[in-house]
Amino acid sequence: MIPADRMRTKGNTMSTSTLFKGLIVTLGASSALFCLPSVGSPQKMTKCWFIEEQNKLLGDNQIYASPRAVKILFFNKKWIDIARAPDWELYVLNPTSKIYWHTPLSKWKGTALLQSASIIDRTVKPTKTDETKKILSFTATKYVTTGTDPTRKEKEKEEYWVTKEIMLPKQIIHIIAANAGMPDTDGFPLRVTVMRFQGVNSTTMLNTASAKQTTVPENFFNLPSGYKYTSKPEDVMSGGVIHLLEQIITD
Repeated sequence: MIPADRMRTKGNTMSTSTLFKGLIVTLGASSALFCLPSVGSPQKMTKCWFIEEQNKLLGDNQIYASPRAVKILFFNKKWIDIARAPDWELYVLNPTSKIYWHTPLSKWKGTALLQSASIIDRTVKPTKTDETKKILSFTATKYVTTGTDPTRKEKEKEEYWVTKEIMLPKQIIHIIAANAGMPDTDGFPLRVTVMRFQGVNSTTMLNTASAKQTTVPENFFNLPSGYKYTSKPEDVMSGGVIHLLEQIITD
């Protein structure tokens, strides 16, 4: 019988530790954002929402959100958002340049570029309407805000469709709303529509493509290693937001 710590291949004896080290080298580069489980220990799993969004401001993304953490992966690979209880400090990471920035959630209102994309005063509280409709399988309620450009006298109206059927902490909803350039409401944002020039031009800035519950490893929400801190959020967000806003303006 072959001893537990040895195994033979074609007459040669190789330790299992040597094989394991080889496996780590092979998998290491592709597993940069994930922690490998401890040998012999079952990996703990946690339930979360898996939501796919089409976002014209920051880019399409996938949201993993549990009662104690959120991780947002943007398809353009420009950045990753991570926030966790109890302090809900928001970390914004750039996986290409391997830098990160963080801020207290109370100060996160979306980037200055997102705010400048709208003429509506973000301190104005949205008005809840009686209008509802189904988006995916969720009942959504419409909120509206309006504003006028003081220089060009152009009017703008925004509609926010939100649901209370995706139950997540208000901190996570705040991050997702800010990423969509919209104010907080009392529900999860499913769709945002902007109408300018008395409704002649209408653009869907945010649309939820899918939403379902799933499970992920508990350490999925951990901060990855190998990133350097920057005090300038524009360094993390460089290129992506400006490029997207240019697309919106020219559409």
